[in-house]
Amino acid sequence: MACLKKTFDGSNLPALVNKIVKGQFTPIKQNFTQEFRNLISNLLQRNADMRPTAKEVKRDVINLLNKLHLDRYHIWNKNHHELTTANDMYLGLQKDEDAE
Repeated sequence: MACLKKTFDGSNLPALVNKIVKGQFTPIKQNFTQEFRNLISNLLQRNADMRPTAKEVKRDVINLLNKLHLDRYHIWNKNHHELTTANDMYLGLQKDEDAE
């Protein structure tokens, strides 16, 4: 779903079943974080004993969301600071022009 395409794809039902049983799927694109790619790979483990528990998935998803939120906050904060600085500069220029 993250890649906006089917995890397993086959030209017919037996081919699809074969790919699922063998665990053959297109790797997650590199533009996703390593943590996200690891989570997906772990969820798609062929051996059920190797898959994460629901509690582990919940923990990992919460960690990913927190990291995403922090990354966006830092980007917003950086951009907001730059916009404030630019706005202060504009207001400073405006005041200088008014003084003339």
